[in-house]
Amino acid sequence: MERNRCAATRLAAAARYTPPMRGKRVVVALCGGQLFELLPHSVYAALIPLFIAEWGLSNAEAGWIGGMGAFGYMLAVPFLGSATDRVDARLVYLGSAVLSLAAGLGFAFAAEGFWSAVAWRMLAGIGHAGMYMPGLRALTDRVDAAEKSRVVVSYTASYSVGVAASFVIAGWIAARWGWPAAFIVSGIGPAVAGLIVAAVLRPKWPPPPANPANVLTQFGQVAKNRAALGYILGYGCHSYELMGYRAWSVAFMVFAAANAGPGAFVLEPTVVAFLVTLFGLPASILGNELAIRLGRRRLIGSVMALSSIVALSVGAAAGGPYLLILALMILHAVMMAADSGSLTAGTVAAAKPEQQGATMALHSMTGFGCSFLGPLMVGLSLDAAGGRADPAAWFFAFAAMGLGGVLGLLVLRITR
Repeated sequence: MERNRCAATRLAAAARYTPPMRGKRVVVALCGGQLFELLPHSVYAALIPLFIAEWGLSNAEAGWIGGMGAFGYMLAVPFLGSATDRVDARLVYLGSAVLSLAAGLGFAFAAEGFWSAVAWRMLAGIGHAGMYMPGLRALTDRVDAAEKSRVVVSYTASYSVGVAASFVIAGWIAARWGWPAAFIVSGIGPAVAGLIVAAVLRPKWPPPPANPANVLTQFGQVAKNRAALGYILGYGCHSYELMGYRAWSVAFMVFAAANAGPGAFVLEPTVVAFLVTLFGLPASILGNELAIRLGRRRLIGSVMALSSIVALSVGAAAGGPYLLILALMILHAVMMAADSGSLTAGTVAAAKPEQQGATMALHSMTGFGCSFLGPLMVGLSLDAAGGRADPAAWFFAFAAMGLGGVLGLLVLRITR
């Protein structure tokens, strides 16, 4: 009996063990796949001024469309994320890659105005819900526990690269072949990500849950985990600010370029969006390393406070020198990214093993639910304060973004 027990223990340990080389392949596959999966992510944001003009949208309507991807994500991720506690996350990822491909092609061929754009953006959000967090779950299930924090940050940091590439590719393709071509080319990205994951990852089913429960019950259990809840709510506030920024950064840089005057140095707005988003990669990694040394909550709280201050500074500089605006936009992007990986790593570290999928699903649902509000609140602020041509309106727009950092700081203090 004792011999059988020892044998069973060795088999269980072997099942959990991931050889170093295979672990590296898994990290490269999922981080690299994410770059392709995110190619459709910022196409609409990159082309907001075009759609406002072509479809006669108000700023609020443009904000609604910009947030609908996050809304679809919020609706789907409780089911797709928590499903990874019962089935192989790889299968959820592959099925969702098909939905993402359909959403990109559907927008290209069938979007004709506000309501059709809303529908296709929502489907894109559902597809993303089945790839982002399930992709992270597939990754953390296949690496050594000691490496999870850095692996999580590598995955979340690669998000910035994918979003940045989405901006610049969308602008480049749309300028040459029109906006439908931008959605077609970027829409193929999730299918490529699915092929990479299918080729590299081996099946790995999670152990059956000890106490099966429905999604709402699972979320109720996760909410009792105070440590995880603080990071989850903080991530929501972070995402609100970040997505408001990403959705409107191109439109703001169009305004800044128009006010720069003839002969002034300006960059293509989508190139600016690419550059400022790309700064998120080192900022996220460095932020997590500082969090390990200084304390995660302390680092996150400091970054959120600074991010809100910089947001107000960007708004106050609207209508001012172009290079000053560009520098502040980069600084704002760095501040927002510096706590991104730490928030997600904090949630993963605080999650109970049997609630890993449900915890990550609630984390992601909260983040993207608040992401839906970010673009909308910026659009409403612009409409209420005079429109995109008014510097004062952009001050209120960035003040609305900066509110996310203030609320995040309060949440971290309350849940200590």
